[in-house]
Amino acid sequence: MISILKSMANVYKASSEYRQALEYYQKLLGLCMTEELAEIHMEIGFCYSELNEMEMSFESYQLARSMCAPINYELWASIHKGLGKYYVQCGNNTEAINNLETALNTRLLCMQTEDSPFHSLYLDLGYLYLESERYQEAEKAFEQLLNKQIEQDEQMDAINTLALLGLTQVRQNNVDKGIDYYQNAFQLSLSMSPPDYRTAAYICAHMGEAYDLDYNPWKCVISYEKTIEMVSKTEPCDNDLLELYHENAQVARQNILNFHRKIAEQEATETDNNH
Repeated sequence: MISILKSMANVYKASSEYRQALEYYQKLLGLCMTEELAEIHMEIGFCYSELNEMEMSFESYQLARSMCAPINYELWASIHKGLGKYYVQCGNNTEAINNLETALNTRLLCMQTEDSPFHSLYLDLGYLYLESERYQEAEKAFEQLLNKQIEQDEQMDAINTLALLGLTQVRQNNVDKGIDYYQNAFQLSLSMSPPDYRTAAYICAHMGEAYDLDYNPWKCVISYEKTIEMVSKTEPCDNDLLELYHENAQVARQNILNFHRKIAEQEATETDNNH
């Protein structure tokens, strides 16, 4: 009976039919042994989370944590990953980071394994560190993630991580280093088969924004012109996006004209003063 209920719950969960999965997991609560209840509550918490019923999810994860055996490291890590997701939804970055760090450290220190699903912990933590302006920790998390993606030839994911490393550097006003990461992401997107022009455009736009922050309108224009070129190669072409980047390029060109006008005015003022 228990094995049938578990199988049905797992089938519905795998099919993303979380409401039906919940019905079977909840039936198991009155049948399972005490040591199994923590896992069932964890699964219930996950289902509620996927249904965006976060308070119910939180209660279930809390119950799971209170019942989890100290040596059940895999379950402990999964519970804290779920709690981390809850706190992200609540906008509590501090508690989200604490729980996700616990999940990752449990994996690294106690289990000595890093399967692909837990690689998302590096990404989630990196985002949270970035939002919290903990840039060195963000950089470390993204670099560790990038190394694993390269090892496993996860090219598309690696492009995204390179872009995040670029953004992390730009946020610290290290524009040149940020541009290096963006350039690597751009080249990688074009090396795919077929080339991913949409992602390449996204990267070029980020370079344009970085140069704009660095008060470099000349390279900003070049970046947006390259963005326009990449968008033009996408199929189907996104005309709204194309129009947006044309506007951005025009603003950058106007900034160049304003710069030269300001220089000319300064020179004219100096000439008048000399006379």
